[in-house]
Amino acid sequence: MKNVALIALIMLAGCSQRAGPEFRPQRMELWYWHHSYLTSPEAVRASEALIERAARAGYTGLALWDSSLVFLSSPDWPARNLGYLREVIQYAGARGLRVMPVTAPYGHSNDMLITNPNWAEGQRVIGTRFQVANDGGRLAQVKSLTETASAGPQSFLSLGLAVAPWRQYHVRLFCKSRSFRGLAQIEVYDGADNRLDGNLHPPPDRDWTQLDYTFNSGTSKAVKIAVGAFGPHAGELWIDRLSVEETALVYVVRRAGTPLRVYDPDEPSHAYQEGVDFNPVHDAKLAANPRFERDNYHDPGPVTIPPGSHLRPGQTVAMDYYAVAPIYDESVGACLTEPAVERWVRENAGRVAAMVLPRSGLLLSHDEMRHLNSCAACRAKNMSAGELLAWSFQRTANGLREFGPLYVWSDMFDPYQNARDHFYFAEGTVAGSWRGVPGSVTLMNWNLERLTPSLTWFSGDDPRQPVAHRQVIAGFYDPPDRDGAGAARREMAHATGIPGVVGMMYTTWSDDYSQLEAYATGAREGWTRYVRSRPWYR
Repeated sequence: MKNVALIALIMLAGCSQRAGPEFRPQRMELWYWHHSYLTSPEAVRASEALIERAARAGYTGLALWDSSLVFLSSPDWPARNLGYLREVIQYAGARGLRVMPVTAPYGHSNDMLITNPNWAEGQRVIGTRFQVANDGGRLAQVKSLTETASAGPQSFLSLGLAVAPWRQYHVRLFCKSRSFRGLAQIEVYDGADNRLDGNLHPPPDRDWTQLDYTFNSGTSKAVKIAVGAFGPHAGELWIDRLSVEETALVYVVRRAGTPLRVYDPDEPSHAYQEGVDFNPVHDAKLAANPRFERDNYHDPGPVTIPPGSHLRPGQTVAMDYYAVAPIYDESVGACLTEPAVERWVRENAGRVAAMVLPRSGLLLSHDEMRHLNSCAACRAKNMSAGELLAWSFQRTANGLREFGPLYVWSDMFDPYQNARDHFYFAEGTVAGSWRGVPGSVTLMNWNLERLTPSLTWFSGDDPRQPVAHRQVIAGFYDPPDRDGAGAARREMAHATGIPGVVGMMYTTWSDDYSQLEAYATGAREGWTRYVRSRPWYR
């Protein structure tokens, strides 16, 4: 036995030559994604029942997402809800489970933006034309495009059209469904293959309904719009009367990093003063709907002109401004350089960490960040989107490490997933973002489509990314076959021979916990095989 121990020590010493440490886990971390909305005693009982199931199945911890985590300091959030949150956290601790709350919502930032929706990462809109009304009382937009496609009701409809770069556009369509099941959405592709997704949210049966969306053309001079059912589906879906027109000032964002300017298009240096030549510009819907719920387009209202303005009836002016276009289920990202956002994240993380056992850990929500490097403050740093994200994440991680171990979703730092060119509305490549992730941060790897190269990338075995990270495979993801044990075994098999994997997480976005126990069984079986594949085991 002494010789075996000595051989093990020698092998571990050899591993220390890598850019990061070789991890020799004593026990598999087995997490599950726990989504709750703790606003009633019934919700507390449901969460505690789920925790009890997880504890009996051998889970070691839960990644907790609940709205109360964002609203800890909000005076509008009922104190009783915070009491419910504490009760559930204490119950999990009593059952021996670590509680890893989600914080730093830089990707899906909607709940945080309730504090101030102007913290959103607005995209620039350049040169939108307005004309002073004949009565001199308001600015009316001059629309450069209005186009319609209709070939009678059908299940899929597409339209290609020329657009002006960096303008806002409004898409309208009509949708009807009968016994429909599946994903139906609108997709807008620009010339760089960036994409906007909007879910149509069709219920199984619905009569003709008008749906509206907004998108930014970015650098493109042409786009293609496609509407229909994507992927497996059943039943019937009809689309008709797809139309596109230029619009303006929908979800206009106002803060220091998103300046607004009105000027003479023939003499751009000749600018007009807000509050003097035209009244302050804002979108009332931004304040009324800071979570951007089910509202991707609306009429933002007029820009009015006060008495004494230098603007004259019939005059044409141009306007530059910043606005946000929600993507796929109203997702909006926060600005990475806004000081108020950084302060909020720091303060919120401290309050969140104080609610759980010391050193339990925090899960940083830097995932699916579809709005990046667009506002004037971000672009002033002269970085690519990836460089900006690396800079920002390193600052965030360094500022929060005192609160315990840090975990983060892998996708925005993974070149096999989102750390690449042409990622939604990110301006510039997201590549290089991984350089800002300290080796002490554990990656929650959910790249199930390319899991082996992704795990290798973060293991430190790829010379392009030599930092060795601990990794947890965030698997399951509601597969249609609902085979929890099989999913866990297949996912763990992708880690064969790759160092640094310390566990797995049962991840469900549909709150489907039917395979919770089966996944744990498959994970343990896969873990045994994984451990035997590592050099330190032999």
